[in-house]
Amino acid sequence: MKMDLTWKKLLGEGLSNQQIETMLLLGVVPIILLTIWFMVFLYNNLAPELEN
Repeated sequence: MKMDLTWKKLLGEGLSNQQIETMLLLGVVPIILLTIWFMVFLYNNLAPELEN
């Protein structure tokens, strides 16, 4: 049994590679930025309490 699962099959046969890469970028980049912002936000809030 051959698993023939590609981005094209998941996202639709009509999409080009460039469209797929754009969709991945638009999906992944905001998540990374939100994660970094959230970590900085938590650190800034917790740091003064950790010093005492």
